[in-house]
Amino acid sequence: MELQSLLTNLSDQGVQISLDGDSLLIEAPKESITPELRNSLIKHKEELLQLLRQNNEIANSTSLPSIKSDLTRRYEPFPLTDAQHAFWVGRSGVLELGEVANHGYYEIDCQRLALDRLNASLNQLINRHDMLRAIVLPDGQQQVLQEVPLYEIQLFDLRGQTQDVVDTHLATVREQLSHQVIPVDRFPLFEFCATHLNESCTRLHVSYDLQIFDAWSLFRLF
Repeated sequence: MELQSLLTNLSDQGVQISLDGDSLLIEAPKESITPELRNSLIKHKEELLQLLRQNNEIANSTSLPSIKSDLTRRYEPFPLTDAQHAFWVGRSGVLELGEVANHGYYEIDCQRLALDRLNASLNQLINRHDMLRAIVLPDGQQQVLQEVPLYEIQLFDLRGQTQDVVDTHLATVREQLSHQVIPVDRFPLFEFCATHLNESCTRLHVSYDLQIFDAWSLFRLF
């Protein structure tokens, strides 16, 4: 079995190999190492060790550029990342399958939600995290706005309404926000609203554009 075939076979069998000093460390599912595969590992051991050492050297020598903050230019326009640029182009009408935002939508039922406290906390987040105040300029650069209006969560009070009225309202909000294409050239690139369903339960509707969010930053919200 040649080396390339061996590597393919190991991958197919779910076998992982790594360096352990001058030894080959093998992690494999039960009964995946057949006598033939074991013999091939022994035969190609030195080649595998050399390949792993080379991979380690490449990984160790590949350093990412260091990022330094420059607060004096904090509010100046700066380029989009490659992913952001793809999102920006994709939401335009220049592509056949365009005019679609990379966007997310949540509904969260909250018991005895203190909406005023939530609103205040959201504004603290907006003030603290620059990208919540970011927009995309017509030339394809992004910019953090130094000041933005106080954000106010829109409230719909359906307490005491019939179930048909509540269901119609919820379906309308979901239809409006779940496929929303938020203009990226103005603040905000998100929308929060809340619906009082009864005396104790409030449904929070959260629409956000991934032009300024990523998966990790969403943990700041939820």
